[in-house]
Amino acid sequence: MMKDKFQLLSALRSIQYELNVLHCYSRECPDCYELVQSKLDKLCSFILDTDNNDLWNKWNSSDEVREYGELLRETAVRLVCDMEKHQSMLVWNEVLNAGQYVELLSESIREELSYFGMDVNSRLLFVGSGAFPLSAITIAKETGVQVVGVDIDGDAIASGNRVAEAIGMGEVVTFQKSEPNKLTFIEGATHVIIASLVQNKNEVLEQLKPMISKQTKIIVRYGNGLKSVFNYSLEENVQKDWNITDIRRNTSIYDFAILQTKS
Repeated sequence: MMKDKFQLLSALRSIQYELNVLHCYSRECPDCYELVQSKLDKLCSFILDTDNNDLWNKWNSSDEVREYGELLRETAVRLVCDMEKHQSMLVWNEVLNAGQYVELLSESIREELSYFGMDVNSRLLFVGSGAFPLSAITIAKETGVQVVGVDIDGDAIASGNRVAEAIGMGEVVTFQKSEPNKLTFIEGATHVIIASLVQNKNEVLEQLKPMISKQTKIIVRYGNGLKSVFNYSLEENVQKDWNITDIRRNTSIYDFAILQTKS
């Protein structure tokens, strides 16, 4: 029924509008980031709802649905980036205890780590680490690996280093503003994680391919289907160049794939 389509469109447009308004408010009043977090939590619940997934699968070929899905994602991504910078500033000013966030993340990230095979001898490159890089810091804390994070946003890099220092992880986790193919660290990296909010995943993979060993595992976080309204997708054509283990999770707002070179 066409009613289903308009129900989905109405939900996508409503969430996008509210996030956009809250983004404007938070720039005038940083305390509004609490409202932003609440709305992002509702977006996550929307993505994981089975009925909404059914509607998306039914209507995702519609130009309107794709358009508003992409608009919602871009709005959410911009908002998350600004909110992370705000959270980083709170940690640096000792208003927010990032250590508590790390403890909360540890439980949820252990499921992923069970697939990665990391230990204290591993070296991790985290592409798209962000301004509040708790995933990178949590992985280092849980496994003892040396982590280098990279991001295209210089402010995010400065924020990430401040957070790592504030938690006492500055010797283990560092962040740099650089393109992946310009990092000497890559040559010794046993693992690479590409964040779900990295848009040009295929381009990053092409840059990495000639610089990694056959044993290097690349973990790509992504969101296809309805999850694409909060994450960038992973294109199917990557299968021709990589051996892929795809991990889909009904209880997470993003999935991940483990890639290793074919030759």
